[in-house]
Amino acid sequence: MSRFVIPAPGDPERTDDLWQATCFEAFLKADGQPHYQEWNFAPSGNWAAYDFTDYRSDRTDAPVTQPPYVRLQDNFTWWQLGATFAVEARADWTLGLSAILIEQDGTKSHWALAHGAGEPDFHDPVCFAARLP
Repeated sequence: MSRFVIPAPGDPERTDDLWQATCFEAFLKADGQPHYQEWNFAPSGNWAAYDFTDYRSDRTDAPVTQPPYVRLQDNFTWWQLGATFAVEARADWTLGLSAILIEQDGTKSHWALAHGAGEPDFHDPVCFAARLP
């Protein structure tokens, strides 16, 4: 049995509230712009994509012409999630990568490339810690 609560694989579909279970997230912001995009990926293959006009403002479903490809590898002692999704190539991006892991006993942990002060908040600009040229 896995230490973590891992949703069973299924037919991937766009699904809200993935963050309430074990999931992985990517946040993308074009340099110098207040708006950003959030992508969520569940081990089940489900996914979500949102646009925000500014920090946690005016969330809408992001238009997605091709759903992401989400894959999970499990080797009994480790597991890995990969996700492939399209973004505009014209921009330089700042990127935040994060994960919410839920253990069998209910313990929830929040992981990110960087964390701001206080409670975990993956929307915090501090979390956009990587760059994609």
